[in-house]
Amino acid sequence: MKISKENINLDFIKRWEKLKIPAITSSILYRRAIRDDLQMFRFFHLTPGMLPSPFLFPDVVSAYKRIEEAINNNEKIILFGDRDVDGVTSIHILYRFLFEHGANITWQLPVGSEPYGLTMEKAESFVDNYDLLITADCGITNYNEIKWLKEHGIDTVIIDHHQPLENIPEAVCIVNPKYKYDLPENDMAACVVSLYFVLGYLYYAAGKVGFVDRVIFDGQEWIFQNMIELEKAPQDEKVGHLITLRELPGWRKDFPDDFKSLYVREAYLQHVFEEIPEWNKVLNRFLPYSALGTISDIMPLDQHANRLITSLGIKRMRSFSDAPLQALFSRQNIDLQLLNSIDLAWRITPILNSPGRMGDATIAEHFMDEDYAFVINENLEKIIAMNEQRRAQGDAGVQMFIDKLEENAAEFGGYLNFFYSSQIGRGVLGITAAKLSEQSGRPVIVGVTDDEYFSGSIRGNVDIHLVDFLSKAADLLEEFGGHQNAAGFRMKIENLNAFKDFLVKNAKDCVKSASEESDEISVDAQIPVAYLEPTLIYKQLSMLEPFGEKNPVPLLFTSGLRILSYTVVGKNKEHLKITFAGKDNQPVSAVYWGQARWFAENCHVDKTFSVLYRLEINSFRGNVTIQMNIENMEEEL
Repeated sequence: MKISKENINLDFIKRWEKLKIPAITSSILYRRAIRDDLQMFRFFHLTPGMLPSPFLFPDVVSAYKRIEEAINNNEKIILFGDRDVDGVTSIHILYRFLFEHGANITWQLPVGSEPYGLTMEKAESFVDNYDLLITADCGITNYNEIKWLKEHGIDTVIIDHHQPLENIPEAVCIVNPKYKYDLPENDMAACVVSLYFVLGYLYYAAGKVGFVDRVIFDGQEWIFQNMIELEKAPQDEKVGHLITLRELPGWRKDFPDDFKSLYVREAYLQHVFEEIPEWNKVLNRFLPYSALGTISDIMPLDQHANRLITSLGIKRMRSFSDAPLQALFSRQNIDLQLLNSIDLAWRITPILNSPGRMGDATIAEHFMDEDYAFVINENLEKIIAMNEQRRAQGDAGVQMFIDKLEENAAEFGGYLNFFYSSQIGRGVLGITAAKLSEQSGRPVIVGVTDDEYFSGSIRGNVDIHLVDFLSKAADLLEEFGGHQNAAGFRMKIENLNAFKDFLVKNAKDCVKSASEESDEISVDAQIPVAYLEPTLIYKQLSMLEPFGEKNPVPLLFTSGLRILSYTVVGKNKEHLKITFAGKDNQPVSAVYWGQARWFAENCHVDKTFSVLYRLEINSFRGNVTIQMNIENMEEEL
């Protein structure tokens, strides 16, 4: 087993050791391109005072004014979202907030065979029934529908995070980090956009918009307007507060000077929070739902804003969760003190996703909105049953196509797979495509057909944004949208053959760029046996949490490991539980899934082994240990 690890800057590592960051932790971050002090500071400093301003969304005040007008005039507001966890949590945040602030509001989600996003049929159903539409986790690609609604007297506020197309909808306001947003970190979930939106509404309702605040510390002045730091005050200055800071909590003289402005903003925002009594209450209430949507929608957790929301949301879940989430955690036997992003990704969000996948996301929304224990548990049992159905249908979908991967790919030059059937469940298109893509290493499209329409999902680790790829076939598609590596579309069945021709001609554009071939495995850190103390190492690595997309659990390598004992486990005796000798011959637990037969046929316990692994918590009957989850293992010569 050949491994490689990128060289590190020892001066950088030693400097951060003095700031209480262990060498293994900072080394891993350095290898993950976190290489200057400001990046390191932002990676670890995850506090509410680091939240970006909601007013970075251009013209968001126009949305607040329109909603305030609707509330004051008792206009009917319809909130329309998407059926996945991000869409449902976005609806939950916006609905509960606006309803409790006096809005005459109701919500709808796609049900049954209804596609993602607005359709003209849906838009027509709003006329004569509503005065204002707010979209959540959709809307940015619905140019025709929103134009038609405007012509028929219904205004629209778009709260979304998907990639805009060439034609931008004629909305009152578009609140979307991929549309004229002022920060480079623009890949956030719609539920996070919704959280920022309601926090900004609190600031607006408190009458603070437009005023210029001045903050003095250590002989320097900082200028803020709408929670955004300015280089200088605008000419038409509306004078706000003059705040003199005597100290900066947490600030240390040995920190680089670049950090001072961040601490000043943090102290200033704390002042803002204290002047808006609802701020902390609303933030804490909705942080868990924003974290769930961020993880479910596979947002990159190397970006500061996503790390911040997810970290704060998980901390809130550990200390307090409302009744629905408490019921779900209990049902899944999750120890809240050990709760982490991996638990949420594998044991929570798939369950909350299942109602939407099985055709009725309203059950998930009703579950989140409920206060009574009996109804919560009733809805939870429905969701659990739907999750079992989803898993069965997803497995059936994979089995339907898995034996045809290579034959099918040949039709498209070996660059992608394209499968469809009238028998596959509409709600499992995405998960089926994702699982097949994992098997093939190629982008995979899976679709379902009926008499009139073809609906498809595409998944894959690609360089091109999948929405940009689909836009090349826009003349064939009724609608499309999505993310970098996950997108969906719908077209009339009569365009299916033309779409296949498009794929044959353009499949190569949808492929991850070929990298230079190498048989080396890049690892985050190499741990000598003499330093192999899993509990201590895990504690140091846990500083990198939350783990997820673009911030995976570190991949470690240790050579020269001796086996103290092993057992074969599993219903079919296919897994291995191994005990290695670690530092000072202390036992180190490990698990190697599905490799019992390989081990029996190829290995000798009196040999030493090279092991590639990740560390994880193993909690069993109240006993908590740290074990190695082995990804590869070789007997050494």
